[in-house]
Amino acid sequence: MKDKTEYKGEDDSTADAQIKQYMCWAFGGVFSIWLIGFLILRYGIFNNDWGNSGLAGDTFGGITALFSGMAFAGLIVTLLMQRKELKYQRDALTAQYHALEAQHQELKETRKEISAQRKIMETQAFHIENQNFEATFFKMLENLYLIINSIDHDTTRIAMSRGERERSTRTSTGRDAIKIFANSIYVRTISPNRLPSGARNTEEIAVEEGWEDRFNEAYVNYESDIGHYLRMIYRIISYVHSNQILDDQEKKFYIKILRASLSSDECILIFINGASKYAREKMKPLIETYSLLKHLPSSKKDYAHFISNQYLPSAFGTDNDLI
Repeated sequence: MKDKTEYKGEDDSTADAQIKQYMCWAFGGVFSIWLIGFLILRYGIFNNDWGNSGLAGDTFGGITALFSGMAFAGLIVTLLMQRKELKYQRDALTAQYHALEAQHQELKETRKEISAQRKIMETQAFHIENQNFEATFFKMLENLYLIINSIDHDTTRIAMSRGERERSTRTSTGRDAIKIFANSIYVRTISPNRLPSGARNTEEIAVEEGWEDRFNEAYVNYESDIGHYLRMIYRIISYVHSNQILDDQEKKFYIKILRASLSSDECILIFINGASKYAREKMKPLIETYSLLKHLPSSKKDYAHFISNQYLPSAFGTDNDLI
């Protein structure tokens, strides 16, 4: 089956052939008429005598009129042929217009399909990224729990039995060990002295001056036990905070999962460490952003007011925030 381009080529060839044919007939006819008229006048009418030719000059007015009529007829033929050619051109332009219109419509449909595919791919990429994030987040939580369970503390007790000293050792693990470390660090940080006579607990003699040096000394002693734990807490919060696919509410949602798993003793460790030189620059802003000290015992916060004052109120959450 031939397309429009092939038909147009055939029409152009036919038109060129017709123009050549018309031109040949026109020139041939004009020359033939002129030649016949010349022969008749010379050998027929004037018998080769040109003296009388002037008398018949006026007879050529009819011939002139004939040729003028032929020229006019030729002009009409030319106009008709030009009209036909213009029609061919209009048809060709119309066909091109429709072809371009069809191509434009196809491009629009293609763009729509590409846009739909891009949205699908973006949605799939978002879900994949979100799944990867959650997998990593919960894996980090799992590692945190493993670290907690690996923490241990040996408490040695000496008792007198039948006049002899008996030494016994009790090993605390997991959060029980963290409780011992947290209380020891808290007591050593807020007070430089041993419990004086008449004081019920160390909080009654809390001293601001030199608290950070006292914490540094205690932290150095326990760093091998709790350092890994504190670094993992920071790494989890930093991972959520720096994620690009989560909005602020979603980030807070995941941090709340972590926060809900923290014990009061863990909050004490984070509370003191966050205000120290070890975490003041990076960890403290995250504590304030995500209210990580929401479940810090109020008594610990109030007694160590010189540490609490270093935090923004947002670090301790609000009453409306239950988790």
